[in-house]
Amino acid sequence: MIWVHGGGWIAGDKANRLEHKIRLFINAGWIFVSVNYRLSPSDIPSDPDDMDPDRIKYPVHCQDVASAIAWVYHNIADYGGDPSQISLMGHSAGAYIVSAIATNESFLKEYGLNLSIIKHVVSLDTEGYDVGTVIKYTPSSLSLLYINAFGNNPRVWYDAPPINHIKSGKSIPPFFVVTRGSKLRINISERFVNKLKSAGVYAEIIYAL
Repeated sequence: MIWVHGGGWIAGDKANRLEHKIRLFINAGWIFVSVNYRLSPSDIPSDPDDMDPDRIKYPVHCQDVASAIAWVYHNIADYGGDPSQISLMGHSAGAYIVSAIATNESFLKEYGLNLSIIKHVVSLDTEGYDVGTVIKYTPSSLSLLYINAFGNNPRVWYDAPPINHIKSGKSIPPFFVVTRGSKLRINISERFVNKLKSAGVYAEIIYAL
C-alpha cells in the first residue's frame, strides 16, 4: 500500500501520523510505503495575481508521486513485496493526487508504466475530483488554496480533475471513495463515483461521520 499524505498541497509529510496506519497494514500482511511530494507555498496571497508564477503547482505534486510509484514498482520485490499488488491510498490533497494518477495515464506513462499496475485506490476526503467546480463555487479561502496548487488557467482546471479523465477501456483500477463535509464536496464525490461506474469501473462510496 502506497500512502500519500494530505495538507492542502502546502503542508504535511510522509512521516506524519503513521503509527496506527503502519500497524493496521502490517498486521493485515501488507507492506506500507509512505511517500512525499514537493509542496506549494504556504504563504498564499489573497489576490491570485500576486502568486509567484514559478511556484510549485500542478502537475508537480502528481509527477513526484508517480515517480515514487515507479520506484516502488521496480524495487519493492527487494523488500519482500509484490509489484503486481500495488494499491494507492491518499487523504485530502493526497486523495486528489492518487485519484489523478489512477485516471490520467500520462503520469505513469512518463516512467514506462500504465494504469494496470495499480490494483486499487482508496481516496479519503477530497473535493478535488473536479478542480474547476471547487475554484468557482467554494468560499474564497478554499478557492485560493486550489488556485495556489493548480494555477489560474481554466485550461488547467479542466485538465487536472480526475473526473475529466474517466473513460471506459483505460484500465482504471477499482476505487473506494470516502467522503464527508459540505454538500458540494459530497456531490462532487458522488458524481466522480457515478462516472467511474458508467465507465465500467468498480467503485464504492462511503459517507463518513
